[in-house]
Amino acid sequence: MDGPETQASSRVGGRAIGWNLARWFLIAVVAAFGAVVATLGWDFARLHPRGSAAFVVSGGVVLLPFALLAEWVLRSRQRTVLAVASAHLQAGVAGLIVFKYGFSNSLNHQFSYNAGRVYAVFLLIIVIGVAADSLLRLRRGSLPPGRGLLTRLRSEMLSAASIVAGLAIATAAIHQKFPFIPTRNRIDFLAHLSADPFFSNAALAYYLAPLAPELVIPEAMQAIAVPESPGRFCVVTRDGKIYAVEKQGGRYSQRVILDLSSEIGELSEELGLAGAVFGPKVSDQGGVKSGQLFVWAAFGRDGKYSDQLSSFQVNLTELIVDVSSRAILIDQTDPHPVHNGGGLAFGSDGYLYLSVGDGGPVNDGSKNSQVLDRGLFSGILRIDVYGDHPEAVKPIERQPKDGTTRGYFIPKDNPFVGTGVLDEFWAVGLRNPFRIYSAPTGGGIWVADVGQAWYEEVDLVERGDNLEWSYREGPLRYKLSHLRGQRPAKHHGSDKPPVMAYDHQGGRGCVIGGAVYQGSEHPELDGRYVFGDFLSGELFSLAYSPGQEPRVERLIRDDDRVRGLTSVSRVGGELLMTYLGGGKGGTTLLSLRKGPRQRAGQTKLGVEETYQIYCARCHGAHGAPTEKWTVPNTTPPRDFTDRAWQGSVTDESIAHTITKGGSTPNSQMPAWGAILSTQEVSQMVALVRTFGVRAGTAAVGSTSTIAR
Repeated sequence: MDGPETQASSRVGGRAIGWNLARWFLIAVVAAFGAVVATLGWDFARLHPRGSAAFVVSGGVVLLPFALLAEWVLRSRQRTVLAVASAHLQAGVAGLIVFKYGFSNSLNHQFSYNAGRVYAVFLLIIVIGVAADSLLRLRRGSLPPGRGLLTRLRSEMLSAASIVAGLAIATAAIHQKFPFIPTRNRIDFLAHLSADPFFSNAALAYYLAPLAPELVIPEAMQAIAVPESPGRFCVVTRDGKIYAVEKQGGRYSQRVILDLSSEIGELSEELGLAGAVFGPKVSDQGGVKSGQLFVWAAFGRDGKYSDQLSSFQVNLTELIVDVSSRAILIDQTDPHPVHNGGGLAFGSDGYLYLSVGDGGPVNDGSKNSQVLDRGLFSGILRIDVYGDHPEAVKPIERQPKDGTTRGYFIPKDNPFVGTGVLDEFWAVGLRNPFRIYSAPTGGGIWVADVGQAWYEEVDLVERGDNLEWSYREGPLRYKLSHLRGQRPAKHHGSDKPPVMAYDHQGGRGCVIGGAVYQGSEHPELDGRYVFGDFLSGELFSLAYSPGQEPRVERLIRDDDRVRGLTSVSRVGGELLMTYLGGGKGGTTLLSLRKGPRQRAGQTKLGVEETYQIYCARCHGAHGAPTEKWTVPNTTPPRDFTDRAWQGSVTDESIAHTITKGGSTPNSQMPAWGAILSTQEVSQMVALVRTFGVRAGTAAVGSTSTIAR
């Protein structure tokens, strides 16, 4: 029978074994975390030279003095499990903080919250672990009392830093040859924290200038080239008009060649004329050239919405549209006034490509994404509007559930033909693709797809691709939609990640495409895809070749940004940007210039227009939500006509919410502080107050007036 000393020794030994097992479990967990962080760091080192410098500096040079101090503090060469844990923590957090603080305009609230939580949790694990280990050593008599705990904690943290440089270098070297954590299988959370491609400011040598002060075209949506007419182009406007623009005697002139304004109805949300394109086929009869114009519009009236593709015969010589020749090719009921798509482009194969959104409202609320047998939503359509090659096409065989299609053919090599779905689909899984561009030499279709909560995407789409909305957004599994981040049981096509995705930092939040530059004024941009952001007003260029990492550069300085971008178009080889708002003299057409910087006429959207474009989709055109809020696990939007709310809230509180974003749990209200000026915020507060005044409410502490 064992004596008391033996039993006590067994108990101590058992506790020691348990503690050692716990420490080894901790090292396994934290080592995996560190490996993922280091892998992400190496990926961004390959993607962006400045990101590489940030990772090396944060992982090595900055912490090198701590490694030297550790040799002095720790007279022994021991490296404990907790030191390894601390090293991984410091490497990951330091690298991510340098990425975010050093190479982006501002931190978004998701990063602030999540990074803080991660840092706190891992630091707490280390502190508790060190404290428990030290107390155990004190009880066993292997650590001096008094200052032993502080000495132990300090030595563990300092010694941890000594292996950071080795961790970064070793992981980078290994991952370069053996990428042991595939891109699509990384931890989504870490991918979200790290993904911001805008490190390179090397191209900040451009500015935006009005194309011509004499052109006054309100709410311009897109500029489109006219076939065989290099000196002319057309401008599509949201209110249903298409203008012909010609240059004569050094001055531009404009005239309306198509007016559908009487049919558009409501102009709230994303309703209106969205896009147009001239067909490539031109006939010449007696010196008079003729062709076709294809137009995509979203109509709204009395709470009912529809999307429509129409074609018109055009006299290209005189630029006259024959309104009587109108043929409606697609007429489809849309459940909501948002996410209508509107990108039109002819491919090198002669077929018409059309981008369509998921129909809204948010989080794929209509459940149209990934569904190909019900309606023409959430993808890229490919149709033959000419029928010149009957052996390669077939007639329409299936109709949308709530719509009609006619007057075109289906290419037999569309990827989903014969699978029991609507045969028009060429690619699927897009949320709100406003603009598309047919890549030169048949290299696919460039798509700028507007995201929901986290990311904006730029995709290079090919036949049969599935761009993964709404089970993924950017690099993340998207768990707010009905798919909960999982591929649907009935899956179509091949999953394809975006060429690049950027998050909503610095006021970004609505990607707008886009054209591949092929002009002569800026040869350094040749072959690069140029796109921008509607909210932040930034312009970017993207260099990409299949199999290589994308390279992104900002083109204009912060003080030259112009908000309200609706398209980046290529007219006559050069780039032309269209904008919703009016700058000086109502200018909505800006061109890209290089040289000594000149201030472009800043587009200032009026406060009421800003509200209708951005806010009305949730809060209603008149301050009261018009539809039942169906987004699960989120806070419904505020009813500004609610008398009780108007009477209890101050102007300062409203301004704080506009600037900082929604403060309630799971709020969908974004922060507008990086987008609106102080004056614009004040004007928005005043507008919110007018909704209460209309409802007969006396607000608390309200002195706001809208500056007109």
